Amino acid sequence: MYIITNTAEIITVIDNKAPRDVETILREIYPGCTIDANGRAHSPCDGYVCELTGEIYRGGEYLPETDEAMRGGSLSRMFAVESSTGKEIIFEGTKAQISAAREIAKRQQADFDATTDFIGEVKNRQNFELRICAIFSEVGVYGSEHTHYMRDENMNPIVYKGSKIIGKTGTTVKVKATVKSHWLSKYDNRKATYIARPANKITATRKEA
Repeated sequence: MYIITNTAEIITVIDNKAPRDVETILREIYPGCTIDANGRAHSPCDGYVCELTGEIYRGGEYLPETDEAMRGGSLSRMFAVESSTGKEIIFEGTKAQISAAREIAKRQQADFDATTDFIGEVKNRQNFELRICAIFSEVGVYGSEHTHYMRDENMNPIVYKGSKIIGKTGTTVKVKATVKSHWLSKYDNRKATYIARPANKITATRKEA
């Protein structure tokens, strides 16, 4: 899940990457062809010369399918949250569209994170209400370790790395935890608050669509 600041910019990128419809592409590849109800191209007459292969086809005969004509591909999704409203948005499109959208979302999130704040004082134990944006799990020397990337109500980044899972991705949880450290990137102004020993108080039911 990404934190975004300009929804319109992402929508524009998705629109610009939209694949052309198959019929338009087929008519460019096979001038004069006929298209059936299933979207397949047919030779319009006997002796039709295919410009791609140089082969000759009879009238009504299927013309070769091409990767270009079928390039739309399967649909992909990207989950995001607007920084100004907290509204959750699901972007859908082809793999190429969502790949382009993710690049914009990453940049927007990095720029936004440069404006966020640290939360609490190091070594203090306090209450947090956190939205879980992502969880990454791995097995280390001491067993399973789960890294939670979260945001508070003001979208400030909070990270918990430990042996327990405190909730599901897309949910909001209330925990009491100790502020372990304040992390500041040495490459830019991104920052995050690391917490330790979280104890769940209430797990909300709100979840991504």
